[in-house]
Amino acid sequence: MSDQAAAELNGAQAPLSLQTLKPRMELKGKISKVELAGARVDVGVGTDGMLHISDVLSEEPITRLADVLKEGQEIIVYVRRLDVATKRIGLTMYKPPLFGWDNLEPGLVLHNVKVASVTKFGVFVDVSGPKDALLPHELVKFDGKLRQGDALETVWVTQVDEERNRIGLTMFQPPDLPWEKIKRGDVIKGRVTKVDTRAAYIEVGAETEGQIRSTGMGFGQPSDFVEVGEELEVRVTRVDAQRKILDLALTGMNAEDYSLSSANEETPISPMEAALKRAQRNQRVAAAAASGTPTAPSVSKKQAAQAEAIKRTLAHMAAVKQAEAALTKKDA
Repeated sequence: MSDQAAAELNGAQAPLSLQTLKPRMELKGKISKVELAGARVDVGVGTDGMLHISDVLSEEPITRLADVLKEGQEIIVYVRRLDVATKRIGLTMYKPPLFGWDNLEPGLVLHNVKVASVTKFGVFVDVSGPKDALLPHELVKFDGKLRQGDALETVWVTQVDEERNRIGLTMFQPPDLPWEKIKRGDVIKGRVTKVDTRAAYIEVGAETEGQIRSTGMGFGQPSDFVEVGEELEVRVTRVDAQRKILDLALTGMNAEDYSLSSANEETPISPMEAALKRAQRNQRVAAAAASGTPTAPSVSKKQAAQAEAIKRTLAHMAAVKQAEAALTKKDA
């Protein structure tokens, strides 16, 4: 189906112009001039396209183009090349393949493609593209031995490299989120599949599950933050495609604030209140450690200092808020 036909079916065909032309688009044109090397064709965009003699569809060899095409004749052509800046349109009467380097991309699903040839290192498949694609033997899922002409029900594009003239395929469904698309700092959605004392495991559509490790959760345990089946947003903190490692962190509030403001609370508390609770807890832990209580969790001097700084900051903010309220009441 041509791009024009697809647009018409969707009821959203844009007015035809040089800017709306796309490679491989099917057009109805009228020959405006026949030359020795080809013909100029009016396709309704204000600029004639050029149909080279080698792109003229004919059952017999062409020795004189004027014997095959006439001025005013209507023909079906396809966009072969397009340069909007120079207003050049290359046309062909041969129906082009469905795909080109411009619209093939990793993850694309192709159905009912045929084996073009079989080699020692893989199977070449006709994908109606700029060249046959390579399906390595280890990525073949097929009962029996593949032969030329065999139909493959479903394949996925894994590689598109125009510079190296390569297209790669697999018969195993790839992950929704391939490694090359995962970057540190990305915020993605996931679902909690497992929680233990070391980490919370998050399914994000990658080859392996990501982990929110307990080492990044302060004094809390993973179960204080999330539960199995919970849908949440996470931030990527580390990506190691070679070792299949994906480290994640909770987005939004500080991890300790998240646990304090969501665990065992009938009504949510604000991040400020959560921070105050954390500061108070750190002080209690520091005091217990100083007194030598055996069951007290260990706390560093830095953590104790941070707790004291948070407490002073919150006290100052409360005083400022109280003063502002008093002034507002006085003005009223």
